[in-house]
Amino acid sequence: MSEKEKKNSFLKKSVKRFWGLTLKELQVLLKDRIAMIITFSIPIIVIIILVVGPGGIEDLISSEPGFTGRGAPPSEPPIIGLIDQDQTILSSEFVNLTLDYEKTGYTHLILSGDQNELEILLGKNKIDAIVIIPALFEYNLSIHFPAILTVEFDTIDYAALQNTQALVASLVNEFKYLHKFTGVFNVQYHREGLPEKGRLIFLGSPMFFPLCMFAIAALIACQTIVSDIPKDRMVLTPTNKYEILAAKLVAHQALMSLLIIIMMILSVSFGLEIRGGQGRFFTYFFILFMVALSGVVWGLFMSVIAKVPLNALQFFIFLFLFWVIAGFFVENPVILALSPLDNGEKLLMNICMRGESIWWNMKYFGYLGLQIGVLYILAQLIFNRKKTML
Repeated sequence: MSEKEKKNSFLKKSVKRFWGLTLKELQVLLKDRIAMIITFSIPIIVIIILVVGPGGIEDLISSEPGFTGRGAPPSEPPIIGLIDQDQTILSSEFVNLTLDYEKTGYTHLILSGDQNELEILLGKNKIDAIVIIPALFEYNLSIHFPAILTVEFDTIDYAALQNTQALVASLVNEFKYLHKFTGVFNVQYHREGLPEKGRLIFLGSPMFFPLCMFAIAALIACQTIVSDIPKDRMVLTPTNKYEILAAKLVAHQALMSLLIIIMMILSVSFGLEIRGGQGRFFTYFFILFMVALSGVVWGLFMSVIAKVPLNALQFFIFLFLFWVIAGFFVENPVILALSPLDNGEKLLMNICMRGESIWWNMKYFGYLGLQIGVLYILAQLIFNRKKTML
């Protein structure tokens, strides 16, 4: 047998072993009925909650409490675009009040006379809201006729919207308080970026879908090596640890891919609008696929370093809580770049909710890909060094 024939024979046997190991892993996963029920029920429950959940975005941006003080400046001041179309003394006083808010750290202000320019920035998530002081603003107030102040919010980023709405409400109510305006002052709020149907699932999906995919993938994978006794007998055969780990990765990711497809079908059937032109469904799938793959690799890594199954579960709880808490309270860009949840949320929000170009968001794919590669290599190196129980 020639050297080439030996290599081809070895490759065929390796592929056959790998395929057999992958099928074996899938069978083990699917036989665990409790795990499968939990795996497939969690995304369905999340979707149902987002569809029939109480409240809505209208309640958030329509509230306008009385002025009780500015309070403490936000950690991330909203960026406000301001247009003065009236150019009068009273409108100038509103502008000066807004400038005072900027000086004291409550907001970043962009003064402009071009509404189209600000609306483009709003659509690209460069600013959080546009405040328009219309013509005849001062005249209408002088004759006790309702003066309408127009505010356009970027409502796709739900977390930023809350800070922005609170800031605008404080600004408007302080101006009314200083000048004793009550019934002659009216504010019109406009929602930008929201679809007509399925608004809650549209807003909630960037945060909750990556969370579900990562948690389920990491939870299942964190038990796959530390709990797998037959692997110690398999390494006595021609099968090696490279094939074992790769088979586990492929099997878990295949299961997660099926889960992503089911979630996408249910979400779209319940009114989720996915933007981004042609290929938007594939893009949506690929983003969740990358987040799930990150979860699988994290799970494999935890399973490799764990000595008993309980350790792997403890590692998972710590990791999951860390990334969730980091997403809410950590502002360090380095830590957020390492978070698969934050990267997945930004990719879904920017590409699939706003319709931005994929190329504008390649860095988030890069963060996910780099993390997946490094963790998998570390998991393989540690797995290779682990002693086999005979």
